[in-house]
Amino acid sequence: MEDDKLAAYYDELTQKGGGAARFKQGLGFSSNTPANNTVTPRGSALPTSSSFLSSLVKASHSQWRYRHDPIVYYAMLQVLSKTKLCQGAKRVLQLMVKRKIECRPEDFGCAMISFSRAGDIRKAMQILTLMQKAGVELDLSICNTTIYALVKGHNLEKALKFLERIQVFVSYLEL
Repeated sequence: MEDDKLAAYYDELTQKGGGAARFKQGLGFSSNTPANNTVTPRGSALPTSSSFLSSLVKASHSQWRYRHDPIVYYAMLQVLSKTKLCQGAKRVLQLMVKRKIECRPEDFGCAMISFSRAGDIRKAMQILTLMQKAGVELDLSICNTTIYALVKGHNLEKALKFLERIQVFVSYLEL
């Protein structure tokens, strides 16, 4: 239903000329380049890159009344974990905590992987602090992700030290 409304609005704007640029501006995408009055196919009006996701996160953060389904946040984190857009991933996590959306350890792992891709291992480890503040407990997946981030950041000694601490903790839990 919503897609039909957007498509009808897009068709109306393209008939007036320069509609693609105004359509994107109406969705919050302002561009500094002038409109070239080219008509794009109906399905390609909306950008699908990770920059689109980060602008969507910024827009939803500024408009506190606009809420997404939790699946949208999970999908954003999955996509952002495959990029170097680490601040966007952290912002999504903060929004989830602020709006009391259930955060899973895998979600924090996605943000941690994004920070490690960007080469910022220190901030990747700070995700564990954010996880603790959110009240999410450690599990095996976040421990594996932490070791992965440390190895990718060429901190093998810290990865081995973390592994030893986790093994001691697990053996303590088994008693």
